[in-house]
Amino acid sequence: MNERGYGVDWQDSHKYITYSDLAREQAGEKACKIRDNKLEKYYNMDFGKESMEHEFERNARTAEAEQSKRAASRVKPTEPDRAGKQSAQRSVGDVERELRGIDEAVKSRTSEGRAEQAERRRAEQEAHQRAEAERRAAEEQQRLLQDAISGEIGSLKDEVKENTVQEVRKALQANIEAIQRATKLLEKQSDTLTSVMKQKIRELEESKNSFFRYEGLKLYLFWGGMVCKGCNYRGKPLWLQPFLRFCGKMMNEQHQIVIGKILPKRYRKLYCL
Repeated sequence: MNERGYGVDWQDSHKYITYSDLAREQAGEKACKIRDNKLEKYYNMDFGKESMEHEFERNARTAEAEQSKRAASRVKPTEPDRAGKQSAQRSVGDVERELRGIDEAVKSRTSEGRAEQAERRRAEQEAHQRAEAERRAAEEQQRLLQDAISGEIGSLKDEVKENTVQEVRKALQANIEAIQRATKLLEKQSDTLTSVMKQKIRELEESKNSFFRYEGLKLYLFWGGMVCKGCNYRGKPLWLQPFLRFCGKMMNEQHQIVIGKILPKRYRKLYCL
């Protein structure tokens, strides 16, 4: 327990054993006591009273046995036995014979070991050659597989490229056709607008010509009527006076007819009709 850093408070009156954490006690902490049941949880060992008693007794017996062995080793040996010397001398020849047998056995075993070593090396070389051949075969298969995959990928790329080009061409052709249709429609609309504008211009020209023609006729009738009205009938021959009155009356009526009926409606307001 001292090796683990705990001091033992051994008291038979207690049902448990109290241990002290020496490091915490030296540090001056008060709560440095721990019971055996806590240590059993920490170390997964039995720290109870009975087990500790048996452990102390076993340690005591072991210490006594070691002490007796050390005491016996310190006693000086007695005088050697002569018979033992003789038996030792006789056994020298046996030892030499045994050594020679051992040497021969070692040599035979050495030759056998060399043969076994050569056989082992040959087996290792064969295994290495087989592994190398298998590795090369696997690499060749992998290369062939990669070539096949690359060829398939290339063909797929070409097919996809061709399909893409065809789709793009179709889309461009559709766009061109749509543009052509729109252009034709615009040209048709432009022709229609051009014809409409020409028609409007002709109508304006005709309206302008009609306006000036009717305006000239109106002025002619107006001033003719005024001249006829302003004529001094006196001093004229009697046969000419009725004719002049008739001409003035007719010019006035024609003036009203031209302005009220012949001219368009938008010009009638100019003459208060």
